[in-house]
Amino acid sequence: MAKPSSSFGIGVKEGQKARELVLTLLVSSLIFSSSCATSAHSYSRSVTSGNQAALQGDYQDAAKHYEEALRELPESFAARRNLGIVLVKLGDYPRALKALKAAYPRYKTDVEFQYYLGECYRGLKKFSKAAEHYQLGLRQTPSDMRLVKALAWTWHKMNHNSWTTNLLTPYLSSAKQDHQIRLILASALNASNKHKDAAKLLQFAEQKNFRLKSKDRVSAQAEKMLLLSTLAESYLGLNNCKRAKPLFMRVIKNRPFFDRALVGTALCMMKANKTRNATRMLERAVKANPDSWQAHFHLARLFESKNPSKSVFYYSRFLKITQQGEGEVAIATRERKHARQALSRLRTSR
Repeated sequence: MAKPSSSFGIGVKEGQKARELVLTLLVSSLIFSSSCATSAHSYSRSVTSGNQAALQGDYQDAAKHYEEALRELPESFAARRNLGIVLVKLGDYPRALKALKAAYPRYKTDVEFQYYLGECYRGLKKFSKAAEHYQLGLRQTPSDMRLVKALAWTWHKMNHNSWTTNLLTPYLSSAKQDHQIRLILASALNASNKHKDAAKLLQFAEQKNFRLKSKDRVSAQAEKMLLLSTLAESYLGLNNCKRAKPLFMRVIKNRPFFDRALVGTALCMMKANKTRNATRMLERAVKANPDSWQAHFHLARLFESKNPSKSVFYYSRFLKITQQGEGEVAIATRERKHARQALSRLRTSR
């Protein structure tokens, strides 16, 4: 007589196999759950370590931890956001953009995120995109001065100097100690040939007892040199090299490779017909900043008669620099016209 089957129609052996299968599945499930828990713990630890490193200013270490977190949890928007921000601080803009764009769907309304995405685009010299994200941030927090100044500087770089002036002027009376506002506004005024107004904004900086309050001495000194250089450019625009040149020389003494001060000093030397010294200053400026279109343009002018081949080289390089993307191209419109005419003349006379 056959052994009775179970009520589910499974024999004894089959039932034993079924129990073994269930046990196997349970063990597998426990292993999988344990693995997930370990992965989640590792992810959390990496993000926490990254945050701590970022707060201490160790952005290289922070980036490594956020990358570890993304290996554990590739779809994490938070890790992508934080990685993008520290990469912006490190100046690694291409990688930063990739991380920030991947996090964008989650952080569209995050003001901090919009600011750093703007900074990333500005670092890549995509100024229109940078301005777009600063404005998105300002729509949510109109009083965020970090965004206001970033947008104003970006507009200045795009040669929208009237926009910069209109944006910053209302803040002058309420932010008397905010020297960055005065610096950006004066730069825009200089670019608009309103040198007298720019000089009035910055004359406080040439006083010997002037001191900047900043988070550290290096930052304070760098900001002071920018203020002095911009003031010197105002005096230069007013054809007052007597006041401009000593300021440029003060800047060069502290920052020997600051190309703007080197170019300004050279222009004062050219006005005094000291062309040999001016040439040396401009060559130093090119070494300090190979993308200084001002240095290239004025070197090309100096070499037009005494070394036409060099003049052709510098004019050609100048035209190439001023064609690259958005930025200061519009500022050099008159110079570009002169360069094209000079190149045509120089090449014909060869």
